[in-house]
Amino acid sequence: SLIQKNGIGDYFHGNLNRITTLLLANSLGINTPDFCITSNKNELRSFTKHYDKVIIRSINQGLSYTQGEWQYVLYVNLFERTALDRLPRSFYPTLFMQYIEKVYEIRSFYLKGKFYSMAIFSQESEQTTIDFRNYDSNRPNRTVPYILPDYIAQNLHMLMQKLKLDTGSIDLIFSKGCQYFFLEVNPVGQFGMVSKPCNYYLELEMAMEIIK
Repeated sequence: SLIQKNGIGDYFHGNLNRITTLLLANSLGINTPDFCITSNKNELRSFTKHYDKVIIRSINQGLSYTQGEWQYVLYVNLFERTALDRLPRSFYPTLFMQYIEKVYEIRSFYLKGKFYSMAIFSQESEQTTIDFRNYDSNRPNRTVPYILPDYIAQNLHMLMQKLKLDTGSIDLIFSKGCQYFFLEVNPVGQFGMVSKPCNYYLELEMAMEIIK
């Protein structure tokens, strides 16, 4: 069967839950932003008191919608505190997360124990400060090859083993407090955005893994 063939990725372990992944990462000693899922105004008010800034993001993988030449994407956004008073007493369950002040973001492609990482200087453009996917085409973010510290790579490797993933793209933040924060794993991979700017030639690396 195809399952017995040499390959990369696993269809049966590719549908990750963002929340359980964050909790698992935290249990392995990996820093993660504090978060709250709530539909209650009072709970939200209590959570926001602990942090200068709070963001809103999708509970599961973000949705996108394409119509003609336009694509609509759910970006990460700051939660405006002025909106709190306007909220009803109860609302649709929403993920609120502590906003980490960044120096830069990191996208790291994981392939069977190896990390191919790229630093993204998203803070150089106001448009990409919150979410680098809100691309600034006029002034693209500077991206450079990056080497993760050994202890971060070891912990992330343990995480990927626990998730039964041999490949995936990992999103991290390096904070102004000089700490690394884990955000999520995209098990689909999407290695092109790391491979091309950093000259990693991941197409070759993956091909060599498959023909072993």
